[in-house]
Order: sequence, then structure tokens, then C-alpha cells
Amino acid sequence: MNQTLKLITILFLLSVVVTSFASEEHHEHDFDNGKIIGNDKAIVAIDAEKGFKLSNEAIKTLRIKTAKFSGGQIPQSAFVTDRDRKGFYLFRESYFKYFDESHLKNLNSDDHVAVSGVDVLRITEVYINDNSEYGHGH
Repeated sequence: MNQTLKLITILFLLSVVVTSFASEEHHEHDFDNGKIIGNDKAIVAIDAEKGFKLSNEAIKTLRIKTAKFSGGQIPQSAFVTDRDRKGFYLFRESYFKYFDESHLKNLNSDDHVAVSGVDVLRITEVYINDNSEYGHGH
């Protein structure tokens, strides 16, 4: 994915999931994950064990595709490399969860893996796990 497309994707994802409320006299900024997660958001749920769940609309818009695991292998397009780790996103019970490539041996024939949009899934996971405080001056 070229740099321009990555930037557009990041900006789109952030515009979809970040909600802010404003009025003429005063505006609040709430970047608490509770405001970016919900049934009417791109990120529907986060579960420590299962991973994160995206809305069907977000999956379609972000062109995330999954494929059934078969033959003990997954396509190269399923792998995402981040610094010194290489892994893939398992799609189980409508949740995406990152696993190191060594987890391949634990997959069964009913499992699905993300085969496109894995960069977007990685960005989403980083965003979800980001505990930074963001703000601005007025």
C-alpha cells in the first residue's frame, strides 16, 4: 500500500471512529474509547480475549477481506510485519485478533484469516491500544 493511500486510509478511519460534540459557546473533546466504540461506530466492540469487532459497513468500506484457512498455509497477503514481528489477523466470531505467525499451527479448518486490508487492521489495533492524551490549544 503506497504512502498516500495509507495516509488517506488512516485519516478516513479516524474520521469514522472519532466522535466530537461541539456548540458555539463551548466544545468538549472526549477521546475516551467509550465514545469511539459502539453499535453505530466503525469499531463495534473490543474484547481482551477475542480482539476487536468492526461494523459490516467499516469492513466493506475499508475493503477488508477474509478467507478460510486451508492446507496449513495462508497467503502472503495475510501477513503484516511490524518492526521485528510478523503475524496475521484471525477472524473468528466476527472479531479480528492479531497472532504471531507461530500461531498458524493452532488454526483449524473452520478458521478465517484476513487476506486484504491487514494494514488497516494493524492501524486500527494501534489506535485502539493508544493511551496517549491528545489535545489542542484554543
